Amino acid sequence: MFTSYKCAQMITRQLLPRVNKLTPCYCFSAEAEQFVNKARYLEKLKSDQTFSNVLYEGGKYILFLKNEMVCLNNDDKLVLKGYNDVLNESGSNICLFAVNLEASSEINQEDIESEADGKFVNVRHSLFYLSAKESQYVTHARGLLNFCESVKYCCFCSGTLNINEGGHRKQCSSCNVYHYPTLSPVGLTLIENTNHNEVLLIRQNRHPPGMYTCVAGFIEPGESYEENVRREVAEEVGLNILHVEYCTSQPWASPSCQLSLGCIATVSEKNFIIDPKEIQDAKWVKANVLKEAVERTRTLKKFESLDPEKLWAPPQNAVSHALMLIWLEKYHNFKTHC
Repeated sequence: MFTSYKCAQMITRQLLPRVNKLTPCYCFSAEAEQFVNKARYLEKLKSDQTFSNVLYEGGKYILFLKNEMVCLNNDDKLVLKGYNDVLNESGSNICLFAVNLEASSEINQEDIESEADGKFVNVRHSLFYLSAKESQYVTHARGLLNFCESVKYCCFCSGTLNINEGGHRKQCSSCNVYHYPTLSPVGLTLIENTNHNEVLLIRQNRHPPGMYTCVAGFIEPGESYEENVRREVAEEVGLNILHVEYCTSQPWASPSCQLSLGCIATVSEKNFIIDPKEIQDAKWVKANVLKEAVERTRTLKKFESLDPEKLWAPPQNAVSHALMLIWLEKYHNFKTHC
């Protein structure tokens, strides 16, 4: 509950103009407990162009600031505020919405954090702390917020676009053409040797100190996933792939809507040559060292800085982290303790 009515009013002034554009990311009502019912219920809500006030007033809201930071509480969980909380009232929850608060001269980040009893954290950094489900909420919400706020005019006739399907689609007010969020497929590859006891990890300048990850790159038009993997590995580390095994996938919304496809690729050569324009460093890592890096990352304390002298894995909710777990479990009987 917001304790300061003044702050609640300021936040409300930013929330109310967006009320018809809020995005129903997920539903967790009693009638949507089963997956099929939940999916159909959400589709029904998306097709309703005029959400009732009951849904808005009974919903919960993920708070973003400038669409770059998301609000977490002291227990590393999402701060979910009700529409009526913002109005300094009480209410129940049916749907989960997303709202992007813009800092202004009237309200700043500290005011929102104080009233929400939370702290805004960079979306990418939040993946170190959030559960897998909450990470999924954030990814879905941010992707739709990006679409709603960045795609405003029709690319065919320059007409203004109207939001429908709860932010999942826009329609041109002039030529009636539908526009959807752009989904960019990205291939991620964990490279292993033929003995399955070492993996080749890379790092780029943008990575936090000590963090190493998998080779990654956008899939080009006309290119299959397997072809993308072979090309990216050849370009970035100069190695030929013997075998590709698809493992998992994940939506990602930093900075735009992406679908990350993860695989494990086997190579016969160990002498790699990096592309310095793409990669800062690369190194072969033994299984026991990778185990330590994964455990170290999964026990990272909130807002703790990474020790650059140690090896760190990607955030535990990232596909690269999942690929490392899959490889360790498959070949080294590794189970996480956290």
